[in-house]
Amino acid sequence: MEAPPDELLRRKMSFAEFENLPDSEYFRVEWVDGTAIIMVTPLAYSHGQVMFRLASYLEGMLPDQEVLLIPGLRTRESAFRVPDLMVINKDQLTGNRGWLKDAPTLVVEVLSPSTWREDLGPKAAEYAAMGTAHYWTIDTEVPSLTARTNVGNAWRVDEILNVDHPKGNLSVGDSGTVTIDLAMLFRW
Repeated sequence: MEAPPDELLRRKMSFAEFENLPDSEYFRVEWVDGTAIIMVTPLAYSHGQVMFRLASYLEGMLPDQEVLLIPGLRTRESAFRVPDLMVINKDQLTGNRGWLKDAPTLVVEVLSPSTWREDLGPKAAEYAAMGTAHYWTIDTEVPSLTARTNVGNAWRVDEILNVDHPKGNLSVGDSGTVTIDLAMLFRW
């Protein structure tokens, strides 16, 4: 079964089947309301490089926080998501096994032709509803970063960084702000 290049592959599946899926470096699977959402791991050089650079930068700028790449996050009772990057308080990892359940400070998703609808639609709504403080999306095709803040379980756009406006001070909850320069992320 193959999905069109701009769509995600979806398959009905019990939670037990989902939990028993093998780990793979080639795909990630999320589970929402009895449906597995299968995403091919991006092979695009820019996707991985941008995430690695952002994670490394945030690690240095947010010493009181934990920066996680591709973590498992339980956004609600029947939804298990896998964001590209997440920033949480260090105490949220204590004694935690498996899927994190507490609202992160920041979630970052890199948009792709197959995931952008999910990232800007259902996933964004779930992140807001669970109390995630900030949500950033990165577009590698049209280099940009959109920073959002959770206001009443809905996202308010705070800043859009792009070629014409490549630098900005972005909030990361109680940790203050970080200066993001797209030239650093995309190596212009």
